[in-house]
Amino acid sequence: MGNMIRRFFAWLFSESRSSSTTYGNPDLHPIDTVRLAKDLDLERQAELLGKQDIPRPDDRALTGIEAKIIQVIEKARQEYADWGSQRERLLNETINNTDISPSALWALQLDDEFERKTGSQLNASSSALNQLKGEIQERNTEYDIFQKDHGFVTAAKIPSDWEKVFRQTILGVLIIIEGGLNSVFFSQGLWGGLLDGLFYALMFAFINIGLAYCYGCFLLPQLFRRHTSHKIVGVVLFLFALAMIVTLALLIAHYRDAVSGGSYEAAARIAWDTFRDKPWDLKDIQSVLLCLVSIGFALGAMYDAFGLDDPYPGYGEVTRRRNQALDDHRQELELVRAQLENSKEDSLQELDRLIDNMRVALHQLDQAIAQKSETGAKLTRAFTNVDNCLDALLNQFRNTNTMHRKAAVPAYFSEHVILRPVIRPDFIVAADQERYESLRRKFQEVESNAPRIRANIQSSYGRFYERLKSLDEHFAPAQPPR
Repeated sequence: MGNMIRRFFAWLFSESRSSSTTYGNPDLHPIDTVRLAKDLDLERQAELLGKQDIPRPDDRALTGIEAKIIQVIEKARQEYADWGSQRERLLNETINNTDISPSALWALQLDDEFERKTGSQLNASSSALNQLKGEIQERNTEYDIFQKDHGFVTAAKIPSDWEKVFRQTILGVLIIIEGGLNSVFFSQGLWGGLLDGLFYALMFAFINIGLAYCYGCFLLPQLFRRHTSHKIVGVVLFLFALAMIVTLALLIAHYRDAVSGGSYEAAARIAWDTFRDKPWDLKDIQSVLLCLVSIGFALGAMYDAFGLDDPYPGYGEVTRRRNQALDDHRQELELVRAQLENSKEDSLQELDRLIDNMRVALHQLDQAIAQKSETGAKLTRAFTNVDNCLDALLNQFRNTNTMHRKAAVPAYFSEHVILRPVIRPDFIVAADQERYESLRRKFQEVESNAPRIRANIQSSYGRFYERLKSLDEHFAPAQPPR
């Protein structure tokens, strides 16, 4: 008998496996009456106590096993309630944070905002465009006066960019070719042979072509002036250029004679003395060929440089300034047009983005409200299941105990057990559904007004575009080269 009592108290104060059970989501952790009865060893304990007539007929206190059942049930109720409160808090945060009102208001104002913002940008750009218009007028006046003063009725002949690059490339090629040819002439009589000859050839070729380039750019165009006095000056300058080309060619040839004669250190002085005394007296055919090569390449370089601009002095520069003013105005106008186009596309895309975002937000709000309602129903079912589990476990214990006892049944066996109260969230969604309907009406307002907003943006864009067009129609493009 004493051993049985010790085993009973050991069981009473021992930790049951069921006490460590964790409850929360009722779907993941449903309460299981059969498993709890097995974990609590309910049948055996009820039989054991019944044979000992425990509890006594006059007892009012619950037995240990009954207290354990209530402990497990209250634990499940509290953890279910905690889970419900947490779910309600998270869902309420989602519901309360979902507000499409600012987006709806912004979407309805997009057409007005586009007109205001774009009009402000266009007004700011008009200042720069008007300044460029003034520059065009100045350059047109300058251009017209130049044409009138010099008797022009056709446009200047200005080479294209690729032609300029081509002609400048020819100048470089002339230097290389002349240097290569001249190196053969200079290599004879030099201590360093062909290497020193190439150095002198390239040096003199660069000087020769460089000076010829200047003659072609600045002196030769003077021949094409309209006034007689200017033409005379042009002829004089042209003859001067020819004389300088021939003079430099002879100097180069005499320098070659001096070097080939062995006078390396005094070659410059000897070349100058022989040129001054006998400019046409060259030692051999190699020097004569060197002189002719220098003259030929200089004439070619002068003609090539002459083609880099209009033949008439100053006409190309005046035309370029006029064309540059027109290009600056056109580029600024194209930039403003591109900004206008981008602003229109941004506004239309913003409207589509706002509508899509509002549609998604409304769907998420509807889902959150549905989940809140379902969670409330799920929690109610969980509490019902817990209460049923309590009744089933207590009835199973008391019925088994009654079957095996000899004494009378305690009076409290027929009483209903009162559990510790638990605060449960209510999960009322009426206000949430009203809020959803209010936001849905705002979305429908935006959706129904979307075609009008798009049309207003397009209409404003058309007016601004015509305004820009009027800023460009007064200026004719630059005349094509003649």
